Amino acid sequence: MGWLISVGLLLSSALLASTHMSGDTDEGLMCSRRQARKQANAWAAEKASETQAGVCDMSFIPRFAAYTSSKNPLIVSVGCSRGYHDALMFGYFWGHDSPAPAFYPSGLNENHMDHGPAIALPNPCGKCNECKVGEPNLTRFTFPQREHLQLVCFEPASRLHPVLSHASDFFFPSYWPQVLAQARWIIQPHAVADVAGRVGFTPDCAQNCSIEAASRFNVSATTIDRLAVLSKIARIHHLRINAAGHEDKVLYGAHHTLQRHAIDSLHFHYNGRGYRTRKPSLQAMVMYLAGLGYGCYWPESVRSPYYYKITGCWSEAYEGVGGTSNVVCVRNGHPLREHLDDRSHLAVLRHNTGIAV
Repeated sequence: MGWLISVGLLLSSALLASTHMSGDTDEGLMCSRRQARKQANAWAAEKASETQAGVCDMSFIPRFAAYTSSKNPLIVSVGCSRGYHDALMFGYFWGHDSPAPAFYPSGLNENHMDHGPAIALPNPCGKCNECKVGEPNLTRFTFPQREHLQLVCFEPASRLHPVLSHASDFFFPSYWPQVLAQARWIIQPHAVADVAGRVGFTPDCAQNCSIEAASRFNVSATTIDRLAVLSKIARIHHLRINAAGHEDKVLYGAHHTLQRHAIDSLHFHYNGRGYRTRKPSLQAMVMYLAGLGYGCYWPESVRSPYYYKITGCWSEAYEGVGGTSNVVCVRNGHPLREHLDDRSHLAVLRHNTGIAV
């Protein structure tokens, strides 16, 4: 019952926030209904041209990393699965001067995972074939100098723990002290939800693992708020959420951390069809974040350099979209907010011009 009550209370706060603001209450660019419709049509055309799920496209991460000015960034990854996306995050946030040149998925796969425990899992290369992603081209970006990078990874699926352990040994070998001194990958075998304690979890999963009431066994769960308090975290520079349809619960469990703007940016997976029948709408999630001072967008992709503004430029076309896509959000006042507005399709509609790729 505690689980249901906590979800209900946080959902109520999200809905309360939405009743005090129109869809256009945002510090960035506003749009008219006509502009919202045009932007949605352009976004739909781009979605129709996708050759793989939008969630597989991580083109936006280098830009977010370049706008992370801290010399000691902290990234939190919820649902790190086999570790391929975390490898990308390490590589992108280190930028040009990574202490370990193998911080990318194909390096992990070719040098280690082919002979490790991942090979025993269904689809060992990942749903997006991410194990084949090579060293990223970062020449278009200027990155701040880093001194230390920490990534905290949460993965409750026990069958993935040996995979992550092997990946950690590959990235951070004991004989490579430079890497150990400059970066840490902290793997936590917990779920992240809206309450801490024991929660039901799907046992036989490799990638689409879900927290479900009808699960056959329990795992320990924490919240982002609890992590921030217990670990005395002043700031999370980027939060990645892949919770197989339960991203809203992770966001609700980060309420106080978001409220004090202690998370600079985040991205979460959204699937309009989802894995649950009673999950909140995308609009409710975006309004919840807007009420806490965050603006959200559909991100740039390998096909398009534009960001499609969701906060303050809502369209019903965004609800129930097929397939899984990334939604990116940035706190108000962060330099990245203005930059994304400048790169938005809405800005193009207003000024009838293109943008530099």
